[in-house]
Amino acid sequence: MKKISKMILAFFVGISLVACSVPQDDFKEVDITVAEIQEKIDNKEDFVMIVERDECSFCEAIEEYINQTEGEHPGITLYKLDSTDFGFTSKDDGSQTLDSSTDEGKAFLEIAPYFYYTPTMYVFKDGKITSSAVGFSDTNKTVSLGGLDAPIDFDTAETQDLWEFISQ
Repeated sequence: MKKISKMILAFFVGISLVACSVPQDDFKEVDITVAEIQEKIDNKEDFVMIVERDECSFCEAIEEYINQTEGEHPGITLYKLDSTDFGFTSKDDGSQTLDSSTDEGKAFLEIAPYFYYTPTMYVFKDGKITSSAVGFSDTNKTVSLGGLDAPIDFDTAETQDLWEFISQ
């Protein structure tokens, strides 16, 4: 009986050592389309996404910071959506909401109706947006936490470290 117990113990110790020595994947940034986002939502997946656009100085600053520090954050995948060609325009009703002239932009606004600024990040759990963050402070490396049911109010928004937000 002692021999079997020792063999079982040795087996579990061996498995533990192998599991601890498996290297984590590097940080990954993966381009994604709105159709792929919808597929992840339909599959009730957990993921983090950033929405950027060309000629956005905040997008450039956050991208530069991510590139500089991504090596410190293995195992994280950040999906990146380029909204440059979505034909967004502000609604004229003062609501801080957007219209889109493209099918992809309209489909994205169905997923994230309070999207207004870039960069914006979303955390999805079980295929649902559970938190959002907007902008980027290059000074203290933070993002402003956004509401899920209304446009962000930068005057009252709390901030969080960028990597803490991405890692949640």
